[in-house]
Amino acid sequence: MTPASWSTSNTSLESWYRRLLLAYPGHYRRQHGAEILTTLMETTEPGRQRPHRAEMKDLLLGGLRQRFRLPSGRPAALLAAVLATLAFGAFGAAAGSWLGERTFTALPSTAEVDRLSDVIAGELEGAPNKLTAGPVLSSSTAEIVGGATGAITTPGWTMEQALARVTKQGWEIRSSKPAVATDIGCTGEYVAERTNGLVLQVDECRSADGVVVKTLIFAARSSAYLPLTVAGAIVGTLLGWLLAAGVSYRMRNLSSPRRAVITLLTGAGLAAAALPVVAFAANTRLLLSHLDEPNGRVYVLHAPLKPVWYFSFGPHHMIAVAACASLLCALAAVALSRGRATAHADRATLVG
Repeated sequence: MTPASWSTSNTSLESWYRRLLLAYPGHYRRQHGAEILTTLMETTEPGRQRPHRAEMKDLLLGGLRQRFRLPSGRPAALLAAVLATLAFGAFGAAAGSWLGERTFTALPSTAEVDRLSDVIAGELEGAPNKLTAGPVLSSSTAEIVGGATGAITTPGWTMEQALARVTKQGWEIRSSKPAVATDIGCTGEYVAERTNGLVLQVDECRSADGVVVKTLIFAARSSAYLPLTVAGAIVGTLLGWLLAAGVSYRMRNLSSPRRAVITLLTGAGLAAAALPVVAFAANTRLLLSHLDEPNGRVYVLHAPLKPVWYFSFGPHHMIAVAACASLLCALAAVALSRGRATAHADRATLVG
């Protein structure tokens, strides 16, 4: 069978093989695609319209192996691939964490938290020096809405009665630790939860002026958060290695100036990624260490990307800016590597 006769004798089978060969990277198809296609067509029995399952499996697995391979004898390419894999894995986990946080229960408004602290304070004789509730953005947690009653000096006020009033508002008490009457400080802690996933934490603090009750409301971790975070890490890891391998192979056919620019972009991108990766790793440790606290504040992996003072140096947006700069360098390197300086004679055979 000759290539000229394929279009009339077995066009369907040829189309199948062409689609399966797309599993191989472009540089490999341009160099070996015509030879592989010719061999497959010449060894196929007449009249067959589609490949056998074994052929399909071999071609797909072979294509994946080629996509994950790095050029031999190039330790710099291996180092870049490992670092890119770590960086993209961290960024992917952060992206999955961000998506996971979108599945949390919506936080109540500041006014709603303010009204809840009124319920905790109860009917007081005179104003209790109440503090207005306000949103709090923590460097290591999800968004938290907090409020406080201020000093409660009315005789007869008890936390037990306050929690009974909260229960009537639809909250279920999960845990309680009464404050010690003789101790100064925040020694009492109470946790309540609603069926929609909101958690209320009440701290009972005692001072010389009376009782101060602090309240925090935050969203519990949803069941989708961890799977999305892990999935993001896996996708990012695979993408980082595949991009590094593809760029490494394409660079062989590029001019020296273009290779130099790609190398500089790669180095700059990896350098910019260092700070976000360290921050994500630190938050991963916090996330894992608090997994067994179902009613505790949620430590989200992507928290360093929020506009907070995460490190003791630099502006609030430093980590987010560094992450964006790293991704832009990676995109520029990939885009620049796609231009080819060398044409192949068999290029037209499998392109299109």
